[in-house]
Amino acid sequence: MELGKFEILEELGRGSYGIVYKARDKALNRLVAIKVLHTNLVNDPSFLSRFKQEAQIAARLNHPNLVPVYDFNEADGNYFIVMGYMGGGSLKDLLNQQGPLSYERALKILEQIAEGLAYAHQHEVIHRDLKPANILFDETGKARICDMGLAKLLHSDSTTSMSASSGLVGTPAYIAPEVWEDSPATAAVDIYSTACILVEMLTATPLFQGDSTPGIMLKHFQQLNLPNNLPAGWKPVIEKALAKTPGERTKSIQELVASLRKVEKNPIREKVFHDEVTNKKRSAVLLVMGGLVLVVLLAIMVLGRGALIGPGLPTVEPQAALEPKHRNQPTDCDPNPTPH
Repeated sequence: MELGKFEILEELGRGSYGIVYKARDKALNRLVAIKVLHTNLVNDPSFLSRFKQEAQIAARLNHPNLVPVYDFNEADGNYFIVMGYMGGGSLKDLLNQQGPLSYERALKILEQIAEGLAYAHQHEVIHRDLKPANILFDETGKARICDMGLAKLLHSDSTTSMSASSGLVGTPAYIAPEVWEDSPATAAVDIYSTACILVEMLTATPLFQGDSTPGIMLKHFQQLNLPNNLPAGWKPVIEKALAKTPGERTKSIQELVASLRKVEKNPIREKVFHDEVTNKKRSAVLLVMGGLVLVVLLAIMVLGRGALIGPGLPTVEPQAALEPKHRNQPTDCDPNPTPH
């Protein structure tokens, strides 16, 4: 199958906006990812116009932690966007396959996400729909953000994402409270979503879950309860990034990473929590060991005393042992007792 100058190699996935293919650019002989839009979307001329503008903005973003956008085109009545092919899969795939990530790896991925976001925010581009499925890895394992600047018009999963036509853009588990209230999106929206992703990297479970979109929405407005297995020193940093209002939230994505790095450089970090547990366990072990040593010593003393007395020797009554001996007192073994 061919689409213009592209040879379609395989289907990578489907969403409510279209189909994603792995393809080969025959002119440049390179692998690319192509997103072919559904016909019901492209039948709206205003949508096509706005999408082209957003694609042009996304194409101008050039950063090693963003998936590059190469082209927006049409062939045989199909409208599609051409992006860099990421052979390492998504963060969502990684968590499904491996479960929770180590603190070090999660922080490394977070740093790479933050680099791409900071660059986009400097160019006044907000993602609006950050989630593990939108964090892709290239062949070297580097994390890259895809759909940067396109989420305002597209939604990538009909079961979990809200479409642009509904007035709400994003995936419920990662949408900041102010977006639910229909407030204008700012960089704080991406910071909130990134904090949600960080928690998910450490637990392999979305922080906000529910059986329905309204149920998930309510979770974002309720008291925050972070999982107990998060690093103790990270919790205050994550809580600030997940503040209910943008004004109380971490000011920038760089600040979020810097705060976590500061905790990492402090030797107290996770030890604040782990050392308490370790010390309690160590104290309990020492107490048990001390008790065992005492029992062993007592056993040795009892056995040693029995060995000295021997089985053939008479035992001395305790009271007799305390009475004073008289020099001239006759004994059965004195052959010449002194007369009185």
